Amino acid sequence: MTWLSFFLGYFAGILVTFLLIYFAYRIGWDRKSEDKWAEDCLRNLESVQKEMEQLKAIRENELNCR
Repeated sequence: MTWLSFFLGYFAGILVTFLLIYFAYRIGWDRKSEDKWAEDCLRNLESVQKEMEQLKAIRENELNCR
């Protein structure tokens, strides 16, 4: 019966190790995706600001032409 407890302990240790590696990988992946999302939001914000400046310039040109 001693060999059975060693065998079960070995597999339990392997399972815990693989689960730790898996969850650490997922945490890293989620962090990378959050960073990418934040960069995309900043990029979109910059493009929206540029577009607003263009629209303001067009509106000012239309008002000056009247």
